[in-house]
Amino acid sequence: MFDMRWVYARTPLVTLETMADDETMYGSLGRLAPAWGSDETLDGDEIYERFFAWVRDTKGINPWPHQEEAIMDLLAGDHVVLNTPTGSGKSLVALGMHFAARCTSRRSYYTAPIKALVSEKFFDLVEVFGRDNVGMITGDSHINPDAPIICCTAEILANQALREGSHADIGCVAMDEFHFYGDPERGWAWQVPLLTLPQTQFLLMSATLGNVDAIARKLEQMTDADVDIIADAPRPVPLTYEYTLQPLERTVEHAFTNGETPIYVVHFSQDAALDTAQSLASAGVSSKEQRKAIAEAIAGIFGGLLAAYSLRFPFYGQAIVAFIGIPAALAIREYNHSRAVRNPAREILRIIRYSLSENKALRYNILFSGIIGAATLTMAWFVQPILMQLQTPTSYYGVIWTVLNLTVGIAALYS
Repeated sequence: MFDMRWVYARTPLVTLETMADDETMYGSLGRLAPAWGSDETLDGDEIYERFFAWVRDTKGINPWPHQEEAIMDLLAGDHVVLNTPTGSGKSLVALGMHFAARCTSRRSYYTAPIKALVSEKFFDLVEVFGRDNVGMITGDSHINPDAPIICCTAEILANQALREGSHADIGCVAMDEFHFYGDPERGWAWQVPLLTLPQTQFLLMSATLGNVDAIARKLEQMTDADVDIIADAPRPVPLTYEYTLQPLERTVEHAFTNGETPIYVVHFSQDAALDTAQSLASAGVSSKEQRKAIAEAIAGIFGGLLAAYSLRFPFYGQAIVAFIGIPAALAIREYNHSRAVRNPAREILRIIRYSLSENKALRYNILFSGIIGAATLTMAWFVQPILMQLQTPTSYYGVIWTVLNLTVGIAALYS
């Protein structure tokens, strides 16, 4: 079997309001914990019983022995290094740590190397703990930063640890992708919290760790707490290898035909993942309806990127460029007709003065064009949220943007 993994960055297309529709799941785990800020706390036995009753009854999951062992170690106050294979349920152990911290009035953190994983975990935790109990901090956004559970990138936590040290209000930390500890460029963000937060309990998770005995010994010395290493979990999905010289599309199609699904293809950038998705859309691995859905999803991604980058420029900046561009274009036109222009800057100022003060008709035309452009641009900013609220298919976006652009073009031609 050819087993490939497609790692991709994404932001879940879900809102907090849609989560609240599922009354059975939304906030169900958070309701089992004492109110945040109250004096009530639970002991380890009660936390264990409530959590695993929720896992079995609400989630419908029978935990594996290594998951129960890891959570019992955390409830005993130990640090845990969870070196188990992909798909073996590390997220459930992290969930148990957050619940234990919540039940003992400690603030807990979840860290990951990329913002997409942080965002995904944020939405997952909001679903089970409720929106008031979970916050997110990245370089781009701050959502409920005073919440008892914080999702953030590794660098955010490391910088806070450097600033506040042992005085930081950080009771527990679940570090995902802990193998980044040895990364020459970013490893410091995983190392600093271990060195500067002696009062914090750590859950260090990765599927690709080597020997961590030296790290465990040092952590024990610095925090005066035991470190338990769990590395004997069974691999839930058998891992096999096959080398091939066939093109990627042919390999995926062959695996799909043999029923070796789901198939994940690893990429190191979102652009490469999009290119592969486009090439696979025409291969025989999906139905016509699925290919249409893929095309709409890709169109939505590009539309979102364009909208995001357009909003980086404030409107007044765009307006200044537009109004400078109009007389500049007139100046170039004048220069082509007259060889006597010696000072282009002075000529531009003369044309601006002529256009805005002396020639009333031209002034009104420029004003009209600016108003139309501003109105259309403002409308474009509001169109996408409205379309998303109306759940308009992304395949219609191109038509709508074309109409808006034609409106601007016609107004410009008229003026």
